[in-house]
Order: sequence, then C-alpha cells, then structure tokens
Amino acid sequence: MTIAGGAGVSGLAAADVPALMNDYRQRAAVAAAQGECRAVDFAILAYTTAHGRTPVTVAELREYDLGEVAEYRIEDGRAVGPGCAEPAR
Repeated sequence: MTIAGGAGVSGLAAADVPALMNDYRQRAAVAAAQGECRAVDFAILAYTTAHGRTPVTVAELREYDLGEVAEYRIEDGRAVGPGCAEPAR
C-alpha cells in the first residue's frame, strides 16, 4: 500500500493495516505447515521406494534432511502433524 498525504491510496484505512498483516501472517503460517507436511509425505514415499517398506517413525527419514520434524509422526504410511489433513477413518 502506498501512503500519500496520510491517506491510503488503495482505500484501506490505516487502522486496517495491522489486522491485514496479521491475517497474512496467519495464512503464511498455515501454508508453511502444509508445505512441511507435504515434504514429510514425499520423504515417506521416497523412503518406501528406496527401502521397499514404509518407515515407522520420522527418525527413519533422517537421510532426506527435512530439518526439524519432531512434531510429526507416521500413521498408515502418511505424515500426521501440523499442516496435515486429518486422516480418513
């Protein structure tokens, strides 16, 4: 948004900007968590392809350099944790 003479050119009130930024931060956090979950799912698939079996714990995915994934677990061959869709029951 461009500020000109104290008025928002885009039509947003200055008071709306913090709320808008907070909304964007929340959306970005959700998208990041979903992306991380997808990375764990892809690592599970790669591990299964390479080793002929599904990993039981995320510790077995160490070779895929996923970073900090301690909050995830593996259930029925899928990642479960932040950003992951609820498994179908």
